[in-house]
Amino acid sequence: MAEWRGFIPESRWEELQNKISKLNKRAVKIGVSPITLERTGLCRRDEADYPYVFVAIEIILKGETPKFDGWRLIAALQHDPNLNANIVKTVPGETIPEDYRTRPGVCDHCGYTRIRKETFLVQHDTDGEIKQVGRQCVADFLGHGDPRRFIKTYEWFAEASDWCERGWAGIRDERETFSLKAFLAMTNAVIRKYGWVSSGKSYETGQTSTAAEVLEQLNPSRRQYLKTDQLVDCNENDGEYAEKVIEWTKNIQGTSDYEHNIKTIAHQEYVIRKTWGFAASMIMAYKRANEPLERKDRKVSNYFGNVGDKINLTLTFKATYSFDSSWGTVHLHRFIDEATGNIFIWQASRFSYMVEDKTYQVKGTIKKHKDYKDVKQTILTRCKVEEV
Repeated sequence: MAEWRGFIPESRWEELQNKISKLNKRAVKIGVSPITLERTGLCRRDEADYPYVFVAIEIILKGETPKFDGWRLIAALQHDPNLNANIVKTVPGETIPEDYRTRPGVCDHCGYTRIRKETFLVQHDTDGEIKQVGRQCVADFLGHGDPRRFIKTYEWFAEASDWCERGWAGIRDERETFSLKAFLAMTNAVIRKYGWVSSGKSYETGQTSTAAEVLEQLNPSRRQYLKTDQLVDCNENDGEYAEKVIEWTKNIQGTSDYEHNIKTIAHQEYVIRKTWGFAASMIMAYKRANEPLERKDRKVSNYFGNVGDKINLTLTFKATYSFDSSWGTVHLHRFIDEATGNIFIWQASRFSYMVEDKTYQVKGTIKKHKDYKDVKQTILTRCKVEEV
């Protein structure tokens, strides 16, 4: 039994019900368990000055893992004729041999050679035999009554999960295809401003996921509704960083399905709807693998001055983190003194655009000293910042 739990836009509730209803009518005809749909709650989020109100509901989808006459579906493979690698979508709880990550779109059943965008892996319950079959032949393994019901069940779960990745907006457009470099450059810029928000954290906290935020920023029709302090712009450093991430990802071993998938996307050098979430995570995969090594020689941050002191220092801007509070949006601008390693945080109600790793003359007042994750920080207020 497969299960998916998450949020979808309330505006798509009836659409979801209709889809499930159609699938279940087919399920009855071939004698399999229907998909169950449960609406568990309502969560509403308003954005100030937005022309729309986004309302999302929490749901639980449960469905039978495709299985018929001793065979069950264990994975779907998406093929790109220009590459020798596949995007792997395994059924929850199943694993597949690594060879299938690069196997072309052949059908072990009919033996016909043709260009296939997608094939399916089925496994026998008794001897564990695995076969890779095309859409036309999968009926011989998952049932002749209406074998596409099984495939549609799988695809519907994948699409529901994609809604969760997209966050609150719930807008899906098949034509949205982006250059991987442009997508990763914007991802890096979004992380710099808002921090990293995975789809899991988005589900737990209601925050917009990083992947969803990147799409907001890249899509002109959505970007036009963002306020000035919500706009995220890339700089040259973001493009260079994206190139480093792509090159690193191309050369990872790819031992796990996740690593294999991001490696495949890196070689594709473009991003489509089904790979947005994987692509966004490439930035964090690179950071976790490489940046801890760069931090070994960094100086330890200490408190600077006394509370109430005026400061006038030359500091390097590192990032901006923004969050909503009872008093409106708060922006934390992070600086570092390269000479001492001391970290300074300018806490402000307005957003100030600065370029990562550029040097600025910062004048302000020390508000307090604070430890964050065992790192000493000097909090500033009422700052004036000028580029050096």
